[in-house]
Amino acid sequence: MIKMLAATLISSFFLVVILILCTSLVDEKKAEVIEKKSALVKDLVTFIITAQTGLIGTALGFYFGSKSND
Repeated sequence: MIKMLAATLISSFFLVVILILCTSLVDEKKAEVIEKKSALVKDLVTFIITAQTGLIGTALGFYFGSKSND
């Protein structure tokens, strides 16, 4: 699960870099369309990372919470 979170973080970083480069290389009309799509991508990535972080936190809390001090 941690590898999946790391892959999501890395891929979202590269996606943001690609969107920034695309926005800077096109004209103003296309840049507005790309900015709208990048806002949607940002919201989607935020949702996915939040969900994955919650799942990993729950799994780690269950794992370490079930350990006894014997």
